[in-house]
Amino acid sequence: MVRRGFKPWAEETAVRVRKELSLSLAAPLDPFKLAESLSVPVLAPEELNDLPDECKGRLQIEHSDNWSAVTVTIGKEHLVILNSAHDVVQRKIDLAHELAHVILHHESSNLFATPGGSIALRIYGNEQKEEASWLAACLLLPRDALFYIRRRGLTDEEACAEYGITEATLRFRCGAGGDVQLRRTQRFTQLRKR
Repeated sequence: MVRRGFKPWAEETAVRVRKELSLSLAAPLDPFKLAESLSVPVLAPEELNDLPDECKGRLQIEHSDNWSAVTVTIGKEHLVILNSAHDVVQRKIDLAHELAHVILHHESSNLFATPGGSIALRIYGNEQKEEASWLAACLLLPRDALFYIRRRGLTDEEACAEYGITEATLRFRCGAGGDVQLRRTQRFTQLRKR
């Protein structure tokens, strides 16, 4: 369960992010461009030159189903490592989730650091994961985008293709009040026309 007032804040943040990126409120968001605007580099394991090939192999082949993305913190700087074994849509969703943690300034519940503490790998608690998932979904598919999808009569498959999301993300957003809000807006509009 997210804290009281978080959901409206997440919707407002999705609008603010779109304005900062010069996107319309219903436009698809590219999380890679958001990462760039936040000065958060995004790499795949194969791009980590100092990582031994044996570790890269484990991450990319043996254990590729066991992880999606990792945020590494170096001082106050962040770096996101995405699992390149996942398809591009899943990587975008994972990146949006990691960037949500950055936007939210989440403190980790567990921290694994290199000797001397110069590089830290953060593990977030359940409440923080839930908040990041909620904000990521709002960033990828804000309320205005939901309205746009429904007004145009797009199928779920068409909406997912246009916004670069999974059906699970679409169902989450619609089930989290999007379709209810659309029905209320339509009823209000009909009442105003009378």
